[in-house]
Order: sequence, then structure tokens, then C-alpha cells
Amino acid sequence: MITYKDTSITQEKAEKHQDGLCKKYDGITMTNIIDVEESKTLIKFIEENKSNGQDSPAGVVKTSDVILCPWYHLKNKLPYLLDKIYITNSNYFGFDIYPTPADQALNLNTYRVGQEYKYHQDGSDFAVNDLKLTCLLNVSTEPYEGGDFYLKYGDEDRKTELPPGGLLIFKPYVFHRVTPVTKGVRKTLTLWMYGPRWK
Repeated sequence: MITYKDTSITQEKAEKHQDGLCKKYDGITMTNIIDVEESKTLIKFIEENKSNGQDSPAGVVKTSDVILCPWYHLKNKLPYLLDKIYITNSNYFGFDIYPTPADQALNLNTYRVGQEYKYHQDGSDFAVNDLKLTCLLNVSTEPYEGGDFYLKYGDEDRKTELPPGGLLIFKPYVFHRVTPVTKGVRKTLTLWMYGPRWK
């Protein structure tokens, strides 16, 4: 993964920090997107405005607690998030992506000690579109151990940095997992970006 100390993204930085992923730009990590106090406020707001829907994990073990919250509740709380995603897509992925609908649910995932999400791919349940990007915002408000994020390349596990306050944007069809948390609580907010069917 490519990690920046600020949220600016340039081709020069990407080439300088390229760490040898099998495919260039399988994922981009940016740090300092949200601070602890903002995360606390956001989590409280999501808990108060959650939707009644259910998470539908990809047929594998997912033991985190999940709260769904529609984008129309969150877009004013995270006004910069889509801009970060669009510019990252434009600079590094180049996928055709649709605007995020107001009623699309985001997942607040809470991993406590022993909770995990085994290897899986993200995908679309619809015949007319495909999932183009998975975006994870680490909104953890306390230190934790474990809960590491990995991408899988053949037989190789590749640990990927996603510090609290960081935003990870990656290709959803690359297998990925979250290891069990061993201490503390890990919280992430997930937004998926959809687009036309792959051709």
C-alpha cells in the first residue's frame, strides 16, 4: 500500500512510495483523514441514526458487529470523503463509477476481542452494475491490537496499513481479510463505489 502523511495525492508520490504490489495501485492508503474527536462524534451520530437493514457478508465468517447508516445521514458529516475517493479513482484506478445514492447504506463495523472477517471478495448483487472500489475509513477511538488488514496475492498474505484516521481505497475483487482483534476495539466505516458492469 501507499501511505501518505497528508491527504494530497500525486503521481510523483505514488511512484516514489510504490512498495512492489503485484498490481500497481491495488490499494491506496491516506492518513489523517479524520481525528479521534470527529470519529467519536460520527460514531455517536451513526448509532442514533442507524437503519433497519442487515449486513450481508460474502458467505464467509464475519463476526464483527455491524450498524448500517444511509449516506443521506452521513454526507454532511463527511463532506470531504467522496472528493477523496473521486480524486483517488481518477489518479490511480480510472474506473467508471456512479455517484453515491442518498439511500445507499454504509457499514460501521465494530471488531471486539476475538472478532474477525475471513478472506473474501466484495461484489455486487445486481445484474446491471459491478462494485468498483471498497473504501474503509478507520474511525477507531481507542488503541487496539490485532485487527490487521491483509490483501491476498496467490499464497502470499500482504499486511496493509490502515491506521486510525486513515482511509484505504482498494480493488474489491482482491481477496482481503481482517485478523482477530486481540486487545481493544477496532471500528471502520465502509463505503462501496459502484459502476457499469465490467466488460
